[in-house]
Amino acid sequence: MIENDRIYALDYEFNKPQLLKLYDDLAGSQKSWPWHMNNPEGPWSKRGYSVKFLYNIISGRAPRDSVPRFVMDLLEYFSPMGLMSIGFFHTVPNFEYPVHTDQGGVLKGNGPTASLNVILSDEAVPIRFTQDLQIDGPPYEKGPLDFEYEYNAALINTSWPHYIVNGDKERIVFRMAIFPPSDFYQAREGLKSLGH
Repeated sequence: MIENDRIYALDYEFNKPQLLKLYDDLAGSQKSWPWHMNNPEGPWSKRGYSVKFLYNIISGRAPRDSVPRFVMDLLEYFSPMGLMSIGFFHTVPNFEYPVHTDQGGVLKGNGPTASLNVILSDEAVPIRFTQDLQIDGPPYEKGPLDFEYEYNAALINTSWPHYIVNGDKERIVFRMAIFPPSDFYQAREGLKSLGH
């Protein structure tokens, strides 16, 4: 099992056919990278339910049947990790993610601090983390000693600069993004409290 300051592998049986159906059902919510251009032919896209939308359901401001029952079950079960969004990332073959953190950089600091990722593609594509935290970035730099991990399901420290080199494989990932005030370490303790 992998456990360090960058990644925490998880042994949990996600219903991958159900998640892939949800991926198809959410096609209308897709946004493509670069996000400000939203080019539908872009190499990297996301779709799903925003943290604000799910928070409104959980707090009773929107009906619970606004999302499928199993989505509510996942939110309730994994609630010890903190406030989250639920969605998917899709990457076409031969796209190389830039090195990034999910907070939009030190100047913004408004994105997720961690994410529980589940690989839905036939083959896993390893995630890479920079060797150093690089707290002065962006821009962030790759290096020859960067860390590389293959996983099926894992909690990712998205505050640590990371990237994917996709190769000739398509990549589809189910993602439960964790937002402040929780961070990677609090989310990891939440998973451990569930027995994972």
